[in-house]
Amino acid sequence: MKKLWQPPRGIIGRENTEIAAYISLIEKRYGPLPKQNVVERFGDNYVNGLCGWWFPKNVLISARLNNQILTLDMDDPGQICKLNCIYCFAKAGEKTGVDYRPTAGEARLTYEEIRNIVLAAKSKGLQSIKVIGYREPFESKEFLDFIDFCSKLNIRIVVFTSAYTIGEKFFKGDVDKAVNWLAERKVSLMIKHHTLDKKVEMGIVNADFPNYPDIRDTILKKLIEDGRFTNTMPTRLGLEMVLSNKNPAELKAIYETFKIGYGLYVDIDVPIPVGRTPDLKSTEEIGLKKKEYLQLCIDIHRINYEYGIPYEGPSPFFGGDMCNIMPIGLYTLLNREIRSCCGSNEVLEKIPVNVNDTGDYVMEVFDHRTDYWSEWMTGETHHHCPYRCKTKILSREDLEYIDKAVKKIYEG
Repeated sequence: MKKLWQPPRGIIGRENTEIAAYISLIEKRYGPLPKQNVVERFGDNYVNGLCGWWFPKNVLISARLNNQILTLDMDDPGQICKLNCIYCFAKAGEKTGVDYRPTAGEARLTYEEIRNIVLAAKSKGLQSIKVIGYREPFESKEFLDFIDFCSKLNIRIVVFTSAYTIGEKFFKGDVDKAVNWLAERKVSLMIKHHTLDKKVEMGIVNADFPNYPDIRDTILKKLIEDGRFTNTMPTRLGLEMVLSNKNPAELKAIYETFKIGYGLYVDIDVPIPVGRTPDLKSTEEIGLKKKEYLQLCIDIHRINYEYGIPYEGPSPFFGGDMCNIMPIGLYTLLNREIRSCCGSNEVLEKIPVNVNDTGDYVMEVFDHRTDYWSEWMTGETHHHCPYRCKTKILSREDLEYIDKAVKKIYEG
């Protein structure tokens, strides 16, 4: 929508007594905010998305018309994850959880096969890979080699990480060296971050070591201070925030300060309906009630409005980029399954262990994927999450409610 105002200078949340204290705490923990907010710094070049996760509308349309694959979601064949998050999409059951992929005796995808998939997808238009689970990728030395492999192919790696081990294992504890290594490669980072309350954070992630939030915060501060992750549009640095049951004012302050101030992409969303949060009941047990998170979503869009960020439609990522993997991507799991996205339990195919060419097999699945979700692929862009909608975690009615409320904010 057309902007009819000039964006304010600095952070307007400082004038709001409800969230001003949170903003001061954030600055104390992560460093002073830039004098100009992100909209001032980038003007009309500002992009409401993360580099490698966001694509221009004309690129999306062209990819769909030409059956190109722009992005792949992948499991990383890492060794461990020292967290045990209450919303984990790769675990089921109680707090201790049961690793559901791969099960004992199953043949995992190897890095050689994954590279084969990347090369085949590159010839079909691949621009980015989102490494989303199911282990902590930076626990694996091979992952650093994989980053180099993809960077040489001009493919961006978007890493979803808990960040506790960046620099710990392979840079001899030298965080600055690790940050520099990542900054020099085609890497974007999404850092897990739920709340400013470290005790509550530990209750959400269930880390098996006591100082996880402090280690994560040290890494995050270094990434912000480095500048190279936030000095381009779209940004290369973001926060991943599955909704917690904290005061929504804190979440609004985090959104405004990190996104508008530091220039990160902030992903606030309800859990995907797999693993430990398969339905609305399990989602509300660990986070906000639906009425609360719908209002939070609208409040987040009000922040966008105040800074002049255009509204493009309701997204499962409150106030941010739209979801687009289903029309132009696939998700390959470590247990050899191919799914439409990480929010689905439906298996399109399973890669045979002795297949001649893993990459060709995956691309053939992409070429012949069914029109099961065709109703979600109408129009020029893709806003909805069919799997959240089916489970009523974020239904069509919810999206229509959000859309109507936000348009009223923008149109007055």
